[in-house]
Amino acid sequence: MSAQRDIFEILARQSDLREFTVDQWTEMIDMLNSLSMWEMLRALADLPPAKRDEVASQAKSILDVKRGWKSANDRIQWAAQLVKSRTFTVPPPGIFDPANQPAEERDARAFVAELVAGRVSAVTPGMVKGMFPSTPVDNIVKNLPFVIRALRAANLTDRPMLNMALSTIRAETGNFQPIPEGQSHFNTRTTPFDLYENRADLGNTQPGDGPLFKGRGFVQLTGRANYQNIGNQIGVDLINDPDLADDPETAGTILAQFLVNHGATIRAALRNTDLATARRAVNGGSNGLTDFMDAYRKGDKILPYSF
Repeated sequence: MSAQRDIFEILARQSDLREFTVDQWTEMIDMLNSLSMWEMLRALADLPPAKRDEVASQAKSILDVKRGWKSANDRIQWAAQLVKSRTFTVPPPGIFDPANQPAEERDARAFVAELVAGRVSAVTPGMVKGMFPSTPVDNIVKNLPFVIRALRAANLTDRPMLNMALSTIRAETGNFQPIPEGQSHFNTRTTPFDLYENRADLGNTQPGDGPLFKGRGFVQLTGRANYQNIGNQIGVDLINDPDLADDPETAGTILAQFLVNHGATIRAALRNTDLATARRAVNGGSNGLTDFMDAYRKGDKILPYSF
């Protein structure tokens, strides 16, 4: 995915377009016009219909009326119509470079086929950015693929569980990256993580287990017992190498497995819109509940029904 598409989606999805200045609209339309047909179709498909119509209207005003770039405007209008009608139509003459036209048309036909089959439901960095307003988008672009692959592998491909996973990351790590737990009054009295020592509920039975099995990853996996159990389930030796829990691919798999393990409780809570219970199923308490609830409510309006 190009950086231009990322920026376009973030601006278009998360902004009140009625407040855009002429310069802001011009920047957005130029970004859209720079995309390949495949990326343009996906960017437009990810927008709510009203915003997509407004983008098409502004494209005509800026590209056709003000600049006289009829072919550039025709290209965007054709793409917007394909998304709206879910039907491939012959493109107007002159909107493609002849050298690119066969590939662009082939991509458009393939996209329409996916749209009709219900397979166009990508989870984009632009969507996720809406749930993580203070997070650098580069972190989302870098780590989102690991989370999506892990959720798909675990058959967690519906909106509630996707939203649960992303909102958990917001509550646990904030910046959409797997991280080791920092010291705080919750885990440290005199030496690092000594409050985790000799904790039967965490399975910390050996001296040094506290700092060795501190929180890590997207879900902040904590305690020897959890490292042992999850490691066995995903086939990774987290006991002898606990830092693997901060590897993005492993962290994504741990998050997905944790949700599977508590799936019945989580799904029942989400069906009843009981976000506190859903959060407690992962965290064991209410830590991070405010961030979790904020992210979940935003995700409920942004994320696809399935992916």
